Amino acid sequence: MKKFIYFIAGALFAFSITAFAATTIFTDQNTFEDWYEDAVINMHNKGIITGYSDGSFQAYNNVNRAELAVMLDRMFQYIEANKSSILSMETAKAIAEKSSCTEEGNLTGEYYYNDITKTWWFNTNIQKSGCNPTCVVDEETKTAEINWMCTGAL
Repeated sequence: MKKFIYFIAGALFAFSITAFAATTIFTDQNTFEDWYEDAVINMHNKGIITGYSDGSFQAYNNVNRAELAVMLDRMFQYIEANKSSILSMETAKAIAEKSSCTEEGNLTGEYYYNDITKTWWFNTNIQKSGCNPTCVVDEETKTAEINWMCTGAL
């Protein structure tokens, strides 16, 4: 069961990496290890974990089935409440196609979403020596621009 809580902490940490290490939330936070501290605090700030009534987290206690069910339910509620804020690939592609990205070339159809920076990256067929230009669509501003990604080698 302890391994499963580490899995949940890791999964949520992958959704959003934010450093909250300077913030003291749990009374036993000074005993936390670096490798999981940010994940625990991030999950707490999202309302997924709350700790014990005495204010401690007790990182090495076992998790029972009831506690696991509550954490999973809170996690799924958080995901459901926040998934509408992510631009769909189709919407991001439409933004890219209407932007200056397509003035010098076309989108190739290859793309990926970076959930840390909240950006969509669309490859282009723009030719420039030493560069691999991509069209980057920012989810927050809903704008697109070319990221040249040049190596410096010509």
